[in-house]
Amino acid sequence: MKRVISTILSVIMIATALYIPSIGVFANDKVQTVDCIDNPFYANREIATGELAEYTVPESTERTYKNVTYYTKGKKLYKAFGSALEKRATSVTLRYLATAPIIGTLTIERVMDELFCAATDDSISVSCTDGDYTRWSTLNYRAEFINDQTSGYYFYTIKITKIKYYSDADDEKIVNTVVNNFVNTTNTSGMSDYQIIKKVHDYVCSSTTYCNKAIDDPYGNLYAYGAYGALVLGSCVCQGYSLAFYRLCKELGYSVRIITSAPHAWNLVGLNGQYYYVDTTWDDDNDVKSYDFFLVSYSDLRKEDSLNEHIPEEKYYDGEYYNETYGDNIDLYSYDETDDTLLSNCTVSLSNRRYTYSGSAFKPAVTVKSINGDNLAADDYTVKYASNTKAGCARVNLTAGTSGNYSGSTHRQFDIAPQKTAGLSLASGGRGSTSLKLKWTAAQGGISGYKIEYYKDGAWKVVATVANNSTTAVINSLAAAKTHKFRIRAYKAVSKRNVYGAYSGTYTTCTNPQKPAVTLKTRSKTIVANWKKVTADGFQIQVCTKKDFSSKVKKYKVGGKSTQKTVKSLKPKTVYYVRVRAYKVINDKTYYSPWSAVKKLKCK
Repeated sequence: MKRVISTILSVIMIATALYIPSIGVFANDKVQTVDCIDNPFYANREIATGELAEYTVPESTERTYKNVTYYTKGKKLYKAFGSALEKRATSVTLRYLATAPIIGTLTIERVMDELFCAATDDSISVSCTDGDYTRWSTLNYRAEFINDQTSGYYFYTIKITKIKYYSDADDEKIVNTVVNNFVNTTNTSGMSDYQIIKKVHDYVCSSTTYCNKAIDDPYGNLYAYGAYGALVLGSCVCQGYSLAFYRLCKELGYSVRIITSAPHAWNLVGLNGQYYYVDTTWDDDNDVKSYDFFLVSYSDLRKEDSLNEHIPEEKYYDGEYYNETYGDNIDLYSYDETDDTLLSNCTVSLSNRRYTYSGSAFKPAVTVKSINGDNLAADDYTVKYASNTKAGCARVNLTAGTSGNYSGSTHRQFDIAPQKTAGLSLASGGRGSTSLKLKWTAAQGGISGYKIEYYKDGAWKVVATVANNSTTAVINSLAAAKTHKFRIRAYKAVSKRNVYGAYSGTYTTCTNPQKPAVTLKTRSKTIVANWKKVTADGFQIQVCTKKDFSSKVKKYKVGGKSTQKTVKSLKPKTVYYVRVRAYKVINDKTYYSPWSAVKKLKCK
């Protein structure tokens, strides 16, 4: 039933996408605006990734005009757009350098389509959340082209606004948490590649059910088209299934793509040097988990496909890059998990899955066992380590050896944590009434930054994220004249997952009392100083005939509950200066607020 429903739903979504964009050309012919059509699967587009992306994406040519740098089609232009989409920005401005004018609806649409496809192309993907993940998470946007032309060049400022996504930045933070929990709690040591990918498949299928509500009201249920619907809300359509599977496989280091036809979306994943199809939507059909569409060949994928849902859009999957990277390596047969000659069916164990940065290369011992549980011989496979020196995610790559008993390849990942952050203390002059400036010793190993945590209400909470080139941070909005506890740890960002170092020791310090606000009154030979109540053990009051309080200072103390001090026996018709400060005693040490503003008054 779900397979019929997915086709009906796609027809609804495509129909809503086929409206004619509105183009507004202003009187000066230099500004043109287009509302870009929706992107359920971009099924109605004539421009496609495979046609647009070169096997090697060209570098952008730069040219400065009116102190602004513009870029031709190429990496810098594409990555600027793609990075904004990956971060879920609602607007972005591109500086596009062209050698011909962009005029008319079709031309503007074509340029924007080309920029979008190139910005989200797999060939320039470097993370788990760009490329396919960004492409199929973007709904629509508006683009305004502003043109200046000179010396044969056209300098286009493209203002892309009203960008809408199936899941926004806040949604993606929650997705990141779910993904991190899955990756961090999945011990791949002692598992085969087949078992790991099967675990991802099962997790996606068990996390969600098909969203039938999206059939009647697709725009009221946009979440169903994203990983947020699949992994957080537990309700999605095929697009959500495929995004969730893609994201988890990517995080575990597997090569994976999202494959689309006009009515459907599924996945292609690499295993043992070959590629196989996975359709978690159809395997989760009617909430009965199956493996009919798990690691299958194209012919097996199509066996029950009477509605032609699994025919990939040729325009997306017939380019040089796709064919050489994926298409030519799709196995003609479904994956055989009983084949004892495949490395991907062997279990791989590492002697250690987590190290702490030391400056040296880490090489955990590798144990590989066959399906029967026998240890493989030394010449059955070769081992190479990658990214295994600096903090972050390291990798062990295994390939078939010279014995000829096994074929293919596999891999495992392990973490290198940053060093423990040391020396957390108060920076010079860093003690305020409601803020504290902390300092620490820089951590080594190519970290991304630091997380500072504050102890409050019985729990530690992150209060500051600091860049890797900083060793100080100001913590604001603290209670005055109170003790405060902090700790810090360095982290290395790996895609949207953080690898953390050990916490520093707990650093305890306190804030100063708040500065009193003083007012004065006088009567015969008397001055009365008043101030607003602040948290303190007491107050110091100074009275002097000299503004700088350099000599003959009268000094007084009152308790912390006081808000007034009367000073008597003063000389009449004499100008006096008065200032007040609060103090707090914590662990036998006295902390003072700044002196109040100096107040001046002539005594009666």
